[in-house]
Amino acid sequence: MVYHAWPWWLAIIIMLGLGAAIGAFQGAWFALFGVPSFVVTLAGFLAWQGAQLRVLGSNGTINVVNPNLDKIAASYLPDYGAGCSG
Repeated sequence: MVYHAWPWWLAIIIMLGLGAAIGAFQGAWFALFGVPSFVVTLAGFLAWQGAQLRVLGSNGTINVVNPNLDKIAASYLPDYGAGCSG
């Protein structure tokens, strides 16, 4: 189990910033060096997937043990538009 005692809001802000930085880094390969976007996307996926597995270890997952999040994940949204023919 991974727990670093960070406030949830700080973790979200940091991850949004990190995601923007990764997007800018990959976008620079396309915009500045002319590498095809498909190649940048595929290489970025493989590289960041490897980094994720390195950080998370052999399990490759972070287990969330919050009962409120479990309830949200186990629920579903009703299909209100099923009878509409549009």
